Amino acid sequence: MARLRNLVGYARGQATPAARRAAWNLAWMLGGTALSQLCLLAVVLVLTGVLGREQFGIFSTALAIQTYIVLFGSAGMPAVVVREMVQRPADRAAIASTFLAIALSLGLVSAAAIALVVAFLGISPEEKLLLGILSLGAAAACANPVALFDALHRQALPAIAMALADLVLLACVLAGWHWGVLSLVRVGVLFSAKWVLLVLLLVAVVRRLVPVSPRQVRLSEVCQLWRSSWSILLASLLAMVPIAGGTLFVRWFRGPAEAAIMGLATQVLQAYVMLAALAHRLMRPHVAGVHGFQRSFMLKLAAFYATFLSSLYVGALVVVELLVRCFLPPGYADALWPCRLAATAGLVAGTATIFHNYLLVQKRERAILVGYFAAALSAAVGSIAVTPCAGAIGQSLVAIGSHIALLALNVFLVSCSTWRARPLTRASAKDAVDSGPA
Repeated sequence: MARLRNLVGYARGQATPAARRAAWNLAWMLGGTALSQLCLLAVVLVLTGVLGREQFGIFSTALAIQTYIVLFGSAGMPAVVVREMVQRPADRAAIASTFLAIALSLGLVSAAAIALVVAFLGISPEEKLLLGILSLGAAAACANPVALFDALHRQALPAIAMALADLVLLACVLAGWHWGVLSLVRVGVLFSAKWVLLVLLLVAVVRRLVPVSPRQVRLSEVCQLWRSSWSILLASLLAMVPIAGGTLFVRWFRGPAEAAIMGLATQVLQAYVMLAALAHRLMRPHVAGVHGFQRSFMLKLAAFYATFLSSLYVGALVVVELLVRCFLPPGYADALWPCRLAATAGLVAGTATIFHNYLLVQKRERAILVGYFAAALSAAVGSIAVTPCAGAIGQSLVAIGSHIALLALNVFLVSCSTWRARPLTRASAKDAVDSGPA
């Protein structure tokens, strides 16, 4: 124990201020994310009982559509914004203001387009209203200024704000459950209100750090952001086809009751992918460093990911078993295998995206786009072929298969150059970190 205390003290003494700040931010990111996920898990458990299986399926479908609105509205810009603000600190106000203006505008256009399309669909008026309400919340979420906090090394602030917002959402859902006033539309209002209020709060906070203003919006910054972000936008949209797209396919082919099962499986897959992404963000600076291409470092990296992803997978399986067998209503008993398969798809997806760090360091964003295109294409073809007859289980298997395709292609793309690459200099490593998407 004495040796351990000495080692900790030594590590603290050797750590630079930047390293201590990064560790502090990472701790808050992990803690905030964990708390948010626990709150959302509790919300899902309440909604499965209150709404019933068919209405919960409708709600899951609406959330999947909301995901695409947020991706399109952000237009792949957050990672580019971080890079530009770090490299051009004198232009931070113009970059931040332009980003928020573009994101909000695209979000509103996307919400209007969804409302127009929904008006001609043969669905119930209640479902149309729900989609409209969640689309407005998604439009606000497009202007989420988290990237601005990342550029300023203040990642802890949005993590805390998100956790608090999800705590308030959980409290509102529990209050509505207690008073018996929850309905499909009212739940949609609560989710949208959470995003609107959260974004307003974060923008108010970030304005104390950067003078964000409509007067700072610049056409030159619009062009600069778009030149770098279009490939990231396409990659992000394609990446969601095997994940959120599964609920849409099941809703279309098998109806809302089966979509409820797929919605639960999608929640498992998205949670796994999000936690794996935190590990990727942690490892990215090390991959881009002077030792990133050395064999000894790659072996340590492989050992880290093998431990982290396998532990995450076991934890996901345990949580799935407890939720389905002990907490969900009896009508969701057939969600067990789709959720198990979704956790497996998350394991494959988390493994496949490890290689993106090396592609980003080599400034091969288009190679990432190619990989996601292959995964999205295989997911779309597999969904059309399998979902009509196999439902949520078939769609979960399609998610596994599409991410296996992504993994195989990423291994091929990286092996073509990474193993022969020379270690980067410190200057080029910094440029490589700042140039890629998050």
